[in-house]
Amino acid sequence: MKSNLDKGIPVGLKLDFYFLEYIEQKIHFAAHYVTIYGYDKEFGYLVDGGMQVNSSLSSISEAREKAPTRSRSGKHRRYLWILLLWKKEQ
Repeated sequence: MKSNLDKGIPVGLKLDFYFLEYIEQKIHFAAHYVTIYGYDKEFGYLVDGGMQVNSSLSSISEAREKAPTRSRSGKHRRYLWILLLWKKEQ
Protein backbone atom coordinates (compact mmCIF):
# COMPACT_ATOMS: atom_id res chain seq x y z
CA MET A 1 0.00 0.00 0.00
CA LYS A 2 2.68 2.52 1.00
CA SER A 3 4.66 1.97 -2.17
CA ASN A 4 1.63 2.91 -4.28
CA LEU A 5 0.87 5.94 -2.10
CA ASP A 6 4.50 7.08 -2.36
CA LYS A 7 4.06 7.04 -6.15
CA GLY A 8 0.87 9.13 -5.87
CA ILE A 9 -1.44 6.18 -6.57
CA PRO A 10 -4.54 6.07 -4.32
CA VAL A 11 -5.43 2.72 -2.79
CA GLY A 12 -8.88 1.27 -2.06
CA LEU A 13 -9.23 -0.30 1.38
CA LYS A 14 -11.80 -2.60 2.92
CA LEU A 15 -12.15 -1.88 6.64
CA ASP A 16 -14.19 -2.58 9.75
CA PHE A 17 -15.31 0.98 10.40
CA TYR A 18 -15.72 0.34 14.14
CA PHE A 19 -12.01 1.08 14.55
CA LEU A 20 -11.90 4.40 12.66
CA GLU A 21 -11.77 7.40 14.98
CA TYR A 22 -14.02 9.63 12.88
CA ILE A 23 -16.92 7.13 12.89
CA GLU A 24 -19.29 8.10 15.69
CA GLN A 25 -21.62 5.09 15.48
CA LYS A 26 -19.56 2.32 17.07
CA ILE A 27 -20.83 -0.84 15.44
CA HIS A 28 -18.81 -3.45 13.61
CA PHE A 29 -19.18 -3.28 9.84
CA ALA A 30 -16.32 -5.14 8.19
CA ALA A 31 -17.27 -4.34 4.59
CA HIS A 32 -16.69 -0.59 4.62
CA TYR A 33 -14.70 0.79 1.69
CA VAL A 34 -12.55 3.93 1.66
CA THR A 35 -9.77 5.28 -0.49
CA ILE A 36 -6.48 6.33 1.07
CA TYR A 37 -4.63 8.94 -0.95
CA GLY A 38 -1.79 9.92 1.38
CA TYR A 39 -0.24 9.62 4.79
CA ASP A 40 2.30 11.14 7.14
CA LYS A 41 4.00 9.79 10.28
CA GLU A 42 0.75 9.76 12.27
CA PHE A 43 -2.30 9.93 9.97
CA GLY A 44 -3.73 8.44 6.81
CA TYR A 45 -5.72 10.75 4.54
CA LEU A 46 -8.91 9.11 3.35
CA VAL A 47 -11.89 9.74 1.12
CA ASP A 48 -14.93 8.14 2.72
CA GLY A 49 -18.31 8.60 1.10
CA GLY A 50 -17.18 11.77 -0.63
CA MET A 51 -15.71 13.28 2.58
CA GLN A 52 -12.03 13.89 3.18
CA VAL A 53 -11.08 12.61 6.64
CA ASN A 54 -7.97 11.76 8.63
CA SER A 55 -7.52 8.69 10.77
CA SER A 56 -4.49 7.49 12.71
CA LEU A 57 -2.37 4.91 10.94
CA SER A 58 -2.82 2.59 13.93
CA SER A 59 -6.63 2.72 13.65
CA ILE A 60 -6.48 2.15 9.87
CA SER A 61 -4.19 -0.83 10.43
CA GLU A 62 -6.50 -2.34 13.04
CA ALA A 63 -9.58 -1.72 10.86
CA ARG A 64 -7.86 -3.51 7.95
CA GLU A 65 -6.89 -6.48 10.13
CA LYS A 66 -10.48 -6.95 11.33
CA ALA A 67 -12.07 -6.88 7.85
CA PRO A 68 -12.10 -9.98 5.67
CA THR A 69 -9.84 -9.63 2.65
CA ARG A 70 -12.17 -11.13 0.05
CA SER A 71 -15.21 -9.40 -1.31
CA ARG A 72 -17.42 -9.88 -4.32
CA SER A 73 -18.29 -6.20 -4.41
CA GLY A 74 -16.71 -3.74 -6.80
CA LYS A 75 -17.53 -0.91 -4.40
CA HIS A 76 -13.85 -0.11 -3.74
CA ARG A 77 -13.45 0.66 -7.45
CA ARG A 78 -16.29 3.17 -7.23
CA TYR A 79 -14.53 5.01 -4.38
CA LEU A 80 -11.29 5.03 -6.32
CA TRP A 81 -13.07 6.64 -9.30
CA ILE A 82 -14.68 9.20 -6.98
CA LEU A 83 -11.23 10.13 -5.70
CA LEU A 84 -9.71 10.29 -9.16
CA LEU A 85 -12.52 12.54 -10.41
CA TRP A 86 -12.18 14.72 -7.30
CA LYS A 87 -8.41 15.10 -7.83
CA LYS A 88 -8.99 16.02 -11.49
CA GLU A 89 -11.31 18.88 -10.42
CA GLN A 90 -8.76 20.31 -7.97
